[in-house]
Amino acid sequence: MTSLYDTDVLLWSEEQAAALRRLAGTETAPAADWERIAGLIEDVGRSARDHVEAGLRRMLVQAIAGYCDSDSALRHERIRRTLSGQIEAERDLGPTIRARLDLDRLWREAFDEAMREIPRRVFGVPPSIPRTSPFTLDELLDEEFTYDRAVERLYILLTSWRPKAERNPQT
Repeated sequence: MTSLYDTDVLLWSEEQAAALRRLAGTETAPAADWERIAGLIEDVGRSARDHVEAGLRRMLVQAIAGYCDSDSALRHERIRRTLSGQIEAERDLGPTIRARLDLDRLWREAFDEAMREIPRRVFGVPPSIPRTSPFTLDELLDEEFTYDRAVERLYILLTSWRPKAERNPQT
């Protein structure tokens, strides 16, 4: 039989911490540093959330870096990092983490990180990256998701985007 810990560690940690805090407020509770213990249990859930976010961010960084520097000798390493990120994200993902993920924030953070990662000589940096993720969580976690497909998707998205003034110079 699986427990809530096995299926949704973030929710489990929040519920356990709340229960300990309630227990600490009773007269029958033994002497202990209940607040610190509750905080440590909450850290278990936050750690799982952080692992999921780190894995997803790693995947997005690699896709952005691959788009900006597609001829890089790092291609094989980026493929490995993308797969590693996907495995890390899937491992700790539960319903509560899924519901609370801010994929658009992760996308923006990934863009900033990718800009630090790629060499300054690269001129493939898009002038205006979308502020929202072009990938859904389900797409990122799909077994068919690959580094190459992600780079291709960004290429299609970012090379087709131009401000209105550039699209139709006649008007």
